[in-house]
Amino acid sequence: GTSRVSSPVVATAPTSGVWARSLYRSLFADRSAFVEDRMSLRTYQRRTRQMQSGFGELLTQGTLSADLRVRRMCDGIDHLWPALWTYLDVPGVEPTNNVAERAIRPAVLWRKGSFGKQPGSGARFAGAMLTVGATCRMDGLGRSTKVAVAGPGWSVASVPGPRAGTGTGTMR
Repeated sequence: GTSRVSSPVVATAPTSGVWARSLYRSLFADRSAFVEDRMSLRTYQRRTRQMQSGFGELLTQGTLSADLRVRRMCDGIDHLWPALWTYLDVPGVEPTNNVAERAIRPAVLWRKGSFGKQPGSGARFAGAMLTVGATCRMDGLGRSTKVAVAGPGWSVASVPGPRAGTGTGTMR
């Protein structure tokens, strides 16, 4: 399962860091092998469960750290421990949030370029247009797609599509 086993062994920070990097690299190498059909699901799950145990030991070491920041971070991760491994047991759940991050990237870039949130109705309009733009991109609709937006004083607007070569949209 996804329960974490505590270990009384406490390694030094440098040793833990080397071990963590090794586990991390192995975890993502195995994920790539599985996604590329070079590893069976059964083998992937077995190997990942073995690495899960190693990550659990590292987490235990972190909760015992003399560094308060490390302890707090590890305690926070410990509370989420079962959720971190959901992808092993639930089909369709991805191990990373990359898809979600790619989906919100255009909105983040637009907000950064517009110097933050606009007041009142401007913020609501921007939020609606960013949502519509993301939906159009997901549905494969292009830059020239016209969308009717319902709202006081709002009319038909062009929804920005991806800029050539960037994969991200822009808000104008």
